[in-house]
Amino acid sequence: MKIDKDWKIKIAKLGKEHFERIEMLRLGFWKPEENIDTAKEQKNLNELYQKVSKHNQKVNEINKELEKVNIIEKQISEVRALRIKRSQNSRALRKKQKLKDKSLQLQKYADLKNEYPLYVGKGISSGLNFKNHNTNKLKKNKLPIIHKVTDLANEVGVKGGFIRWLCFHKEVANFDHYERFKIKKRNGNLREISSPKRYLRKMQSWIKENILEALDLNESATAYRKGSNICQNAIPHLAQHIIVKIDLKDFFFSVSFSRVRGFFHSLGYSSGIATLFALICTDCQREKIEYRGKTYFVAQTGRRLQQGAITSPLLSNLIAQKLDSRIIGASRAIDKTAKYTRYADDLAISFNKNFSDKFLRTIRQIIDDENFVINPSKFKIMRGERQKVITGIRCNGKKLQVPKKYLRNLRAEIHNAKLQFNEKQKIANYSSIEGKIRHVININKAQIKKLGDINFLGLNFKQNASPRS
Repeated sequence: MKIDKDWKIKIAKLGKEHFERIEMLRLGFWKPEENIDTAKEQKNLNELYQKVSKHNQKVNEINKELEKVNIIEKQISEVRALRIKRSQNSRALRKKQKLKDKSLQLQKYADLKNEYPLYVGKGISSGLNFKNHNTNKLKKNKLPIIHKVTDLANEVGVKGGFIRWLCFHKEVANFDHYERFKIKKRNGNLREISSPKRYLRKMQSWIKENILEALDLNESATAYRKGSNICQNAIPHLAQHIIVKIDLKDFFFSVSFSRVRGFFHSLGYSSGIATLFALICTDCQREKIEYRGKTYFVAQTGRRLQQGAITSPLLSNLIAQKLDSRIIGASRAIDKTAKYTRYADDLAISFNKNFSDKFLRTIRQIIDDENFVINPSKFKIMRGERQKVITGIRCNGKKLQVPKKYLRNLRAEIHNAKLQFNEKQKIANYSSIEGKIRHVININKAQIKKLGDINFLGLNFKQNASPRS
């Protein structure tokens, strides 16, 4: 018997096991029981195998569909993995950008702080507004335009970081911007001098030369200005009937940090820049303390003008101008011929009429309103023919004179020098005498005759200024 040509197809349709049984039956290798109809059994088997084949076909189709589903699931899984990876990459990029933005923001904030400091020390930082400037006012006063730290740094020729360091206020510091020492006053008390260190001196010099010296002073303020001296302070009071002499106690120390800041702000500078200027021009009195092997400088007072700072004389003069104006107004109100001058902390008011205790009360009130304090031990009212001395100059009559007591003491000093005269040592020993003689000549040259013989000193006074009058 021939082999079935369609065996491959039948195996695919019926399955190998069923195909084998049919072939065994057809080829006679398998004989069913005798009472079974072979043809009918084969037909039944064929039908059964056909059903099985169709069932297997459906199963194959379902398997194929399942394979597709598996493929889709795999694809979904791949897509999900891709999305997760993309999300992770995106998150990493966002994080990186966020860090970059934060870094830029911090840098911007740092730059902003460098340009416009937000904090310069406890109790000092409340007025750090760098926007409330008046540029028109600065231009009108012909003052440098300073809006931020770098503007000031560029003007002075220093770095912005140096200014921020210099202008930071500390109650307890491990350094001091001043060299501090004490000198004796004429009354025997000690005066504390605070000399700014070189770097601070540079900053104060710039403020003095470019801002303070550019401002006008009223004529009544005769100290700390070019072309003026004690003679200009005394001349207006010559031959006046009554002179009131007032000394202000702790003149420089009376000018606080807040007053200096307010002054610079009034010029047109923002309160922020005014704060920096005030920090440069003021400081606390400090005590040097050793603690655990380290040196500290501890603030004993609030910030104020320092005796010895380059800017203190002009600042005190400028800030006291309101005091001057008010006293002049009060004086002229009772006597149109009244005269007023102020040589630093020495005030002099002179009258010819209408002077009263009520006026003195008014002057005391003005001084108190302007936050200055009168030194009662140096308060004097000089009347009539009584000797009237202002800043060491006698104002009786129509010409300035050196007080008689000063002349007697100087005459005695010259006499003693003559007795001990030594030609080789005269320059070293007699420089003090020379200065006092020149002082007499500057005030009233005619009084030099009352000093006796001064020719032995070999001094040349021909080029000195003519007598003041």
